[in-house]
Parts: sequence; structure tokens; C-alpha cells
Amino acid sequence: MHRLNICIAAVCLSASLAGAVELPPTSRFLGTGRACYGTLTITPKTLAWLTTFSQCPAGRYRIIDRNGDRITFHFNHLSAKCRYEVVSLNHHAGEPTDMGWEVWGYRNESRYREHKAGKFTASAPDVLSCYLIRDAYPDQPSDW
Repeated sequence: MHRLNICIAAVCLSASLAGAVELPPTSRFLGTGRACYGTLTITPKTLAWLTTFSQCPAGRYRIIDRNGDRITFHFNHLSAKCRYEVVSLNHHAGEPTDMGWEVWGYRNESRYREHKAGKFTASAPDVLSCYLIRDAYPDQPSDW
């Protein structure tokens, strides 16, 4: 019986990890639409989110939340033109790895926690949500 419980726990753990967001060492995503046109670039040490209305150049970050298909970053320092201290990247389950990405920008961590408490359902005017496409060649120069 004890071995059966261990096997069941191992299967549950591997199933929960299978859906987790796993990013390559360098990932670049391309935004679409007027407010979202630009790029989100994630490396092991830096994060950059450059859009039409907010310029967050490459800077160090820390991961503040990782849950299933969502990973959330907090910029260590903000530039004057960066509107979002917290960036949350989500991949919609069942979508191909290059499609189905969404990024949310929050002015601060408390705003992110409020949105999370509401199960990410209601949006607010101070939160930016953008659909993204993962760039298959993140090390190549981008035309965006």
C-alpha cells in the first residue's frame, strides 16, 4: 500500500510539472496590436518589455510567483519610461508552444496580488494585457 501511495504521488507530481511554463535560456515574444506592439525578452539575468507606451529596457529581475502556466517577474529597478514594475507571463494550456502566450503588466506587486486574488478575471485600466507570439529565433535581430 505504501508503494502504491508513492507511485500515485510521483504520477501527480510529474503531471503537475508537465504543465509548468518552461522557458529556454533566452526567450523573446512579439506583441501585437497598438498598445502591445513590441517585444518581451527574458534571459537568465535580465527582462525587457518594450511596447509603444511603456519602455522597460533590459534590467535585472526576481521571480515573485511561479504557478502552473504562469511565471511572474518583478523588475529590481525601473527606468523613468517603464510603467510596469511587475510582468506576468502566462501560456494558455493546450496551445502550441509558439502561440497562446499572454503578458500582463502591473504598476506594482500589490496590484498583481489583487488581480491574482480575483483569479485574474476582472481587468483594470491600470493593468495592460497583451497577446504574444513566441519568437522561434530569439538570438536573431528583430524587426519589431
